[in-house]
Amino acid sequence: MLVVGGLDELVDQGGGGDVADPPAGFGGGGAQADEQADKQGRGVADGVRELIAPGETVMVLLDARHAKDHVLAELRAYGELVTPGSYIVAADGIMERLVGAPRTEPDWAWNNPVAAIEEFLRGDERFVAEEPPFAFNEGLVRERVTYWPRGYLRRVR
Repeated sequence: MLVVGGLDELVDQGGGGDVADPPAGFGGGGAQADEQADKQGRGVADGVRELIAPGETVMVLLDARHAKDHVLAELRAYGELVTPGSYIVAADGIMERLVGAPRTEPDWAWNNPVAAIEEFLRGDERFVAEEPPFAFNEGLVRERVTYWPRGYLRRVR
């Protein structure tokens, strides 16, 4: 299994696989930084593609910049690398629920990973929003307690 993102420890504990951990964004901010990061993201996706062995399962975790346009560009760049049945996960969708809390930004209501996911899904029928089932759960919790609500996209085609 090849995991794209910062899951080195999880893959190591899970019994194998490789992690391609692309660089996480740029300092600063604003449109210029987003455009530069998006261009690099496309180039990094091409580099990651070269690491994928035939028949290998690929999962992608996006957890660098959380601006809508940046996450949308990452979904488009890395989505084609995800193998059918596997996932691309965009972290920190909880941002949309935190507007007005200390150290948040007013634009988080619309400028967040969930907004990017919604737009991505409208234009890409290969994916559906679907959380993986619990691998093991003897408790009463039926929904995940997570910072990543609606962040799981399973590739169906």
